[in-house]
Amino acid sequence: MFVIKSRFEDQIEIESTLENVREFFSDPKNFVTLMGSVESIKSLSDTLNRWIIRVDFPVLGTIKQEFLVEKTADTDEFIEWLPAKTEKQNFLRFSADYLVKGANKTVVRLLQMVELRREKATQLHFLAVVANENIISQEMSKHIGKMLNNFLQQAKTKLE
Repeated sequence: MFVIKSRFEDQIEIESTLENVREFFSDPKNFVTLMGSVESIKSLSDTLNRWIIRVDFPVLGTIKQEFLVEKTADTDEFIEWLPAKTEKQNFLRFSADYLVKGANKTVVRLLQMVELRREKATQLHFLAVVANENIISQEMSKHIGKMLNNFLQQAKTKLE
């Protein structure tokens, strides 16, 4: 089994109300607009979405994948998307925790985990056999880290 994994976790304090922050992170349009690698998010039902994400790798080039995710939580303090129960290859988990720090301050903690599973490396990309799982995972983690740090900074700017 050929498995690529990435994990990103960070938090940011935003000078805005919980309601504004929660509304921002609940709207998929903000991910498409402010996350360069998220090409689209299409709603398939009230809870099911299809995320199309593109990542550019050195040597390999561009890899574009589809993730079926299900919104499993959407409360005042927490929102979470998990891989759809039918998913077998592309797993995406995205969550945001909100903590009120004052009347107009909210801390947001993001967590994103990505896992791509294939029987053979060539099923992911024909050049994936050249690089090993660890190298591709490291590059994907770097790319996702930059993308999400940029997203958090833009969210902060937009909300403040």
